[in-house]
Amino acid sequence: MFVRVTKHLEFAASHTYSVPGASSEENARLFGACVRHHGHNYMLEVTVEGATDPRTGMVINVLDLKKAMQDVVAELDHRNLNQDVPHFRTHNPSTENIALYLFERLSPRVAPVRLQAVRLREDETLSVEVRDA
Repeated sequence: MFVRVTKHLEFAASHTYSVPGASSEENARLFGACVRHHGHNYMLEVTVEGATDPRTGMVINVLDLKKAMQDVVAELDHRNLNQDVPHFRTHNPSTENIALYLFERLSPRVAPVRLQAVRLREDETLSVEVRDA
């Protein structure tokens, strides 16, 4: 039997959306107001899955999970993603791409438990979830 554990962490970051080489009119059509520099207070939800340790009764020590999340989020927190994070100089910092980025970086940090899902909430009306297949 497997148990899932979910931990939340908030961070803030700013960004702009654009397609390199596209005209400003096309970028405005594709992304609306998001072509202008703006920011979000993101809520990151990380779910891990595994068997409980018979000795501790835990899937993962939540302090270890929190530390892994803080280490990865530190790369993004209070940053201009387009300028300050090398990955997002070549990848549009959409909520989808940020969630994928977080999933890829968190997965090895929570081993040996399985990273089951990363959910990134941009605001109260939008969230993106990346799941392990």
